[in-house]
Amino acid sequence: MVNVNAKDKQTLRKTAKTNLIQRRKNFNVEDKKICSSLLFVLGRCLQDFKKKNPCKMRILFYMPLPLEADIRPVLYKMRAFRGVQAFVPLMENISFKMVKFRLPVGLKKFGLKEPYNSHFNSENADIVVIPILGMDRNFKRVGYGKGMYDRFLERLKTKPLIIFISRELYYTSCSITNDYDAEANMVITREGIFVKAVSYARMDYFKFRRISHSCRGRCLSYFKKNALC
Repeated sequence: MVNVNAKDKQTLRKTAKTNLIQRRKNFNVEDKKICSSLLFVLGRCLQDFKKKNPCKMRILFYMPLPLEADIRPVLYKMRAFRGVQAFVPLMENISFKMVKFRLPVGLKKFGLKEPYNSHFNSENADIVVIPILGMDRNFKRVGYGKGMYDRFLERLKTKPLIIFISRELYYTSCSITNDYDAEANMVITREGIFVKAVSYARMDYFKFRRISHSCRGRCLSYFKKNALC
């Protein structure tokens, strides 16, 4: 984790981008670590979800931009699970909708790879996996500044489990985000899986609790019975 002395989103964004560009040669190794942690978390979430809900678990993944962690190996694996519906964003105007992940994909705006439009979409998600550039002391996301995830999350009928993904966690101990910015339940980086320290809802000094393999299962009891299918 890197503590950035940033008083606004632009400063944190610029620092994160600059540092990530300098570390490009390590991306393949870091992405493998992130995929391993994400696959473990989603597996435990799926176990918990199936005990309480008869329907399939809906997961919104993302198609990575160059500086974002490449989680496509996890997307391909989860797509094959019978108890999972894997979705990805399809951009619409200033936001996006969830469409079921299918091959092939096409190259769209901002150099982003997207599947083609589909009538098989969903208005709700159980888990949303979101790439970030950084976070502030409120565990809220600093992204590329387009606001697409913020608008999308506002439309959901129920609150999903939100997992932030970043190769390196760039954070500030200042409060620089807005009320509508996405807030993490957990963060996965090359260093491992982090959840908010239970006794710290807000803090002057940013604090995460790293969870080990032996206790990860106890930290993922999130889903309620009879969730919307």
